[in-house]
Amino acid sequence: MGRTIATVIAAFVFAAIQVGEVWGLLLVMRDRTKVSPSQLTAALILSLLCFAIDLIAILNFFPPVSVPLRQFLQAGLFSHILWSELMIGLVILFGGCIYAWIWQLVRRLA
Repeated sequence: MGRTIATVIAAFVFAAIQVGEVWGLLLVMRDRTKVSPSQLTAALILSLLCFAIDLIAILNFFPPVSVPLRQFLQAGLFSHILWSELMIGLVILFGGCIYAWIWQLVRRLA
């Protein structure tokens, strides 16, 4: 029971972070004339904060390299890169924005 509740809470947190990342993009794409500069600033700050939280979580749960980051930066080899983990991280980090962008394009064409 406790594991199920933790999974549900984690799903809601993940969804909230993804919405926070795309909120500014959706405000700008909706109608620039109806959005005040203070709303855009708040949306940008929220988006950047959510991207930072998401990046920290990705680096913690899906590390893209098999060696410590400091060692990789000193002498990085392509064999140290975990490509599947890197792709998962990129999809988690930018997938929501790409989806929202494509959704807005399709909506404009319809």
